[in-house]
Amino acid sequence: MSNVVIQGDASGTGNFTIAAPNSNTDRTLTLPDEAGTLLTNNDKSLAKFWIKVDQTGTVTNLASYNVTSITDTGTGILTVNIDTDFSSAEYCVGMSGQRSATLTAAGYWNVGTMASGTIEVRCYDNGGSPQDYERIYVWGFGDQ
Repeated sequence: MSNVVIQGDASGTGNFTIAAPNSNTDRTLTLPDEAGTLLTNNDKSLAKFWIKVDQTGTVTNLASYNVTSITDTGTGILTVNIDTDFSSAEYCVGMSGQRSATLTAAGYWNVGTMASGTIEVRCYDNGGSPQDYERIYVWGFGDQ
């Protein structure tokens, strides 16, 4: 049987707490058989924010992570306000959408103004006119 060793850093003054959830089910955490650091929120491979938006009628945040609010700034245009800002405006953003019943042909979307704590999303119909989509999905990766 392997031993589990928890070793503190003598120069640190903070507390490290391991807390169990309120569960009636046994859980197992298996550590990798290698040295290194487990994933943290600062890992570049993890999405730092994501949001699912209903853009028809009153713009609604249906589900999100690390998003404080969204602002409807016009037809087809919304701004996502990120809770924990990125370290700069140089982060990667992905988007996808589901067209509304009034949008008969596939359109497109792109990024408008981008800052460390906000991103403007612009949606268009296939003719280039601003268009609200039924669902917009936006996510971002980078340093915070």
